[in-house]
Amino acid sequence: MIQNTVYWPKETYRNIMVYAKSFVDVYVGETLVYVNSLDNLAVAIN
Repeated sequence: MIQNTVYWPKETYRNIMVYAKSFVDVYVGETLVYVNSLDNLAVAIN
């Protein structure tokens, strides 16, 4: 699990995301962190 906090200019978003190998590993509407096809770390909402 990864905790993510976005500040712009104050805290506007906070969420705990899971690291998943594919979108099928999480429920619809859940956020995830994965390695995309360019071998970069990516964040997405399923």
